[in-house]
Amino acid sequence: MELQTHIGTDEVGTGDFFGPIVVAAALVETRAIKELLALGIKDSKRMNDKIILSLGTKLCDLVKHQVLILTPRVFNQEMQKYHNIKIILAKLHNLALRKLLHREKLSAFKQAIIIDQFVSAEHYFKYLEDEKQVVTPVIFETKAEDKYLAVALASCLARYYFLLEMKRIGQKYHTAIPLGAGNIVDTFASELLSKIGVMALNDIVKMTFKNYQRVITKPIIAEESF
Repeated sequence: MELQTHIGTDEVGTGDFFGPIVVAAALVETRAIKELLALGIKDSKRMNDKIILSLGTKLCDLVKHQVLILTPRVFNQEMQKYHNIKIILAKLHNLALRKLLHREKLSAFKQAIIIDQFVSAEHYFKYLEDEKQVVTPVIFETKAEDKYLAVALASCLARYYFLLEMKRIGQKYHTAIPLGAGNIVDTFASELLSKIGVMALNDIVKMTFKNYQRVITKPIIAEESF
């Protein structure tokens, strides 16, 4: 795992029907590496959500980072425009890097910047052709969370903010929102739809998921006379 100063980015929420997509960029400086390793930071998919929630505030205070939260409502709008989630992810990763480098006055940053690869480098830069500022150079690596501490940290920070947002949505509707996009999610979404209506549901789910059509076209069984 990279143990020098470097920056990494990662995203979460792309496989969840409910909730936002969260992208994080994190700067790991040499001085913080020992403490981060002692905290057991690794790919968030290999960490318990309770542990991530317990470490979230500490991580935010310990390292310089930038988090972007794309709400389901805005995601749905952007997908109508681009029709390709990878275009949206490319713009989010680039924006997170831009904001982090600008805020921390790191325009002359010479160390490695690593993006957990979700698309080829060729397509990534093609998707950013209309952007005024594109952060370069960047390194694209698959399974980068296992190779670069900053990417693992970014995945944890993104997961932390994702979980907080899911909790916020759950509190609004007085229920725990299930993660993922499986059958349990379909059942839950159908029940929630009957309570809050389609307009409210549209604001908290990703409408491009196959779950959406299954849920909104599911027959409603009348249990009372009308």
